[in-house]
Amino acid sequence: LLPKEALARGNARLYTSQMAATQLIGPPVGGILFVFGPVIPLAINAVSFAVSAALISGLPKMEKEPVRAQNWRQDILEGLTWLWRSQALRSLAVVTTALGAVSGALLAMLIVYSHDQLEIASVGYGLLLSAFAVGSITGGLLVPRLIRYLPLRALLTGCVLISPGV
Repeated sequence: LLPKEALARGNARLYTSQMAATQLIGPPVGGILFVFGPVIPLAINAVSFAVSAALISGLPKMEKEPVRAQNWRQDILEGLTWLWRSQALRSLAVVTTALGAVSGALLAMLIVYSHDQLEIASVGYGLLLSAFAVGSITGGLLVPRLIRYLPLRALLTGCVLISPGV
């Protein structure tokens, strides 16, 4: 939907809005709603998927129909081979997978730690999760400006190196 020169800014805006909604605003609001009834946040989430589907259906249609896979196993093998040959994307895939696994493990332990050690309720846990989102949102806002001055590889490396501290 965007021209090539606007992709970095568009992706940063998409990421920043996603982080703001799902990590900064969502957890405390979800915690508050959970207090009034456990089904309320789940119902709102279901409605959000319906709204998303409606918005996606309103996007402009593609000029050409996408090519349907003839042999999905061959397509997967071709994609993995292509990924393996691209050193930059292969490194990015490995690093983001590792960061995702570590992040998921830390967040799983954070639930127990916040409940048992910090003795905070669901609203407090939501606020704690929101604090983690501040670094992600800051990065999403800075990247479109930094990409003008630094190569993409340097930005990605910097993000990976500072993410444990954020």
